[in-house]
Amino acid sequence: MTRIAILALLGAAATPASAADAPIRIWGPAAMRGIAEHWADAYRQAHPEARFELTMRGSDTAIPGLYGGQADIALMGRRNDLVDDAGFSRPLGYNVTRIEIANGSHTITARATNTFGIMTVVKIAVTVSNGASSQPPTISIAQPATNATVSGAASIQGTAADAAALASVKVSIDSGTPVAATGLQNWTYALDTTKLSNGVHTVTATAVNQAGLTAAATITLNVSNASTQPPTISIAQPANNAIVSGAASIQGTAADAAALTSVKVSIDSATPVAATDLQNWTYALDTTTGKLLARIKVGAGAHGLCVWPQPGRYSLGHTGILR
Repeated sequence: MTRIAILALLGAAATPASAADAPIRIWGPAAMRGIAEHWADAYRQAHPEARFELTMRGSDTAIPGLYGGQADIALMGRRNDLVDDAGFSRPLGYNVTRIEIANGSHTITARATNTFGIMTVVKIAVTVSNGASSQPPTISIAQPATNATVSGAASIQGTAADAAALASVKVSIDSGTPVAATGLQNWTYALDTTKLSNGVHTVTATAVNQAGLTAAATITLNVSNASTQPPTISIAQPANNAIVSGAASIQGTAADAAALTSVKVSIDSATPVAATDLQNWTYALDTTTGKLLARIKVGAGAHGLCVWPQPGRYSLGHTGILR
């Protein structure tokens, strides 16, 4: 919300007119003369006999004129300060009521009641425009909480605010393309987590004001959806129908939309034996016995295998073989 005083009605009839033909006295800045004249014209449509007296000497004279009994209505072209408030409340015995108005279209309604309880109401429409803000907006993500576990359809909700006016609120997932949220001050975003892989993802909400200044809030979410599709698996090497002997390395890949729990290898329908790793798995096979020889766990990336055969019947000596 934008705090303004340019259209604020700060008081009314501090000293009511004693005579029926007494003018309604409006004090304020010259820049607001057009607004005051517009109000007067609208009021005279219901009360042709009404007279108005405009004294437009500036905002600094408006409130003193009001509590000094020289004005019935005071208009301010700026936000009233503590001195204004104190000067108003001391002689009148009640405080100024502040009204915060956002940029945009608004309706101003004035009601006059006579001693017989008869009321007349007039309305005018105004557009509040206080220009671009020099401060960035604020934004927060209210739910879900950061590090929360979500699945299926998740609702991202939050709030945003700006001293002048917000232009947009957008949400992006994992630094992807921002998508407009629904609403501005109280915004929501419907996230379909089934389109994301299980695991940790980043949600960023960005607010932009009319001046182009931005603010962002970020949370992380743990997506956990049950898979409805079977996993996939392939044997990369050796090739199908290949001839192998001695120690053979069986290698392949596996994947799942949710998460893998195991990869196992069996020879000729024998008992399956767990391979090493899941997504990129390996299995060391002794073709002479059909047994697993060893498991060597390595990290991601390229690796080399160094074999140093010992002297013996099938060895050429202490020769290093790199492959």
